[in-house]
Amino acid sequence: MTPQEINEAVANKLMVDYCSDPNCTVNCPCEEKLKDYCGDIRAAWEIVEKERMAIYPSGKHWVAILSVQRGDQCHTVADTAPMAIALAFLKLEDKNG
Repeated sequence: MTPQEINEAVANKLMVDYCSDPNCTVNCPCEEKLKDYCGDIRAAWEIVEKERMAIYPSGKHWVAILSVQRGDQCHTVADTAPMAIALAFLKLEDKNG
């Protein structure tokens, strides 16, 4: 998935409205810009606040772990904390969906 696709998938799972116009810019009159969940820790932190999650550095990577039903876990490793958070959140969707 591209970062844009990851951001859209996270926004859809969070049920957040966003402008889906690919030409949307800072000057776009839309009310809700798509947040950069996989690149901006402030946006990714919205996921952390919503879900039970552990995040920690591991060497040059970041690990995000979400606890789910019956003690299962969604575990993701990525180059950045926001990307690890976003991918773990989307994995949770796969496990429950």
